[in-house]
Amino acid sequence: MARTAIQRYTQTYNYLTSINAALAQQVDQQVSTMGQSQIGALLSLKGIWSKGHLYKGQHDAIRALMLCQAVYLQWPWARKSVQDSELVTSSEGVKSRVITGSHYDQYALAWQMNVPTSIVRNLSENEIKERILAYVPQLPATRADLARAAKCTDGLVEGQIDYRDYSRASPCRFQHAICYDAVKQFLFKAGFISIRWLTHDGPSLESHTANALLGNGKVANKGELDTVGEGFIFNFHGDNVQGRDNKDVCHWGVTLGGGLGAGTNTTKAAGEKIVTCLQGSLDPGKWGIFRLKESYEVCEIKYGADRGCKTIIRLLDPTAMTGFY
Repeated sequence: MARTAIQRYTQTYNYLTSINAALAQQVDQQVSTMGQSQIGALLSLKGIWSKGHLYKGQHDAIRALMLCQAVYLQWPWARKSVQDSELVTSSEGVKSRVITGSHYDQYALAWQMNVPTSIVRNLSENEIKERILAYVPQLPATRADLARAAKCTDGLVEGQIDYRDYSRASPCRFQHAICYDAVKQFLFKAGFISIRWLTHDGPSLESHTANALLGNGKVANKGELDTVGEGFIFNFHGDNVQGRDNKDVCHWGVTLGGGLGAGTNTTKAAGEKIVTCLQGSLDPGKWGIFRLKESYEVCEIKYGADRGCKTIIRLLDPTAMTGFY
């Protein structure tokens, strides 16, 4: 006998609880506003795979992954970027910024009524669980983990991220990536943040909001760039000039130790100063490894020319950051 939508939801919730009870509770809180029956109806695998193709553990895992996607890859949880957002009024009359229309495609957040067959058909239950656990932080995460992620040790490909098929073991994926976008991908792969953060708070990460979301860390001097250890987030930005906050002219990345840093969209040169690319590429939107001091000196000239401001150096310890989930 076919299960009802409520029965299907309950079974999937119980399986998710066996993987991560806290995540299951958070999902259930979100579902309470969406409706267990409505969500449960979307968890049917009928017609997707032939009968007997899936063994039970894989079957249950796919439904649990679908449940996470249904909750966290669509409205009202998932949001679009502030600068492109439309203000919409929810049923409670609260205006919020959300993903709508073509923006789903732009940020690869499109959620379909089933996990694409090509993604999960050949995955084991444990491999599907890895994708489920991408919806919670992987703690304790360390600075060494962040440095490893910033080196793209799991590989590097060009293209947009598809959160329907994304885990911490996935290669780094960049397409015209702004520097702070790379930092949030590194934070995810290191375990500090989850897909829930990426789809809810992540789209609001812009040049003028980056410090509010990631923090200010400590102000450092130029000499510290040669001695700072691995796994700190560095932030070069313009200082305040005549009451104008110039933090929106900035460069973000991760320190690798030995005076090196990694990131995307690193400016190659300004004035007589040049950044040497040690690995990868310094072309716009590309990932590369470089010398921190050289990058700072280029930013110093560039920000001075653009805004008439000095350049501040900040170092942020990811293990001391708050507001991540």
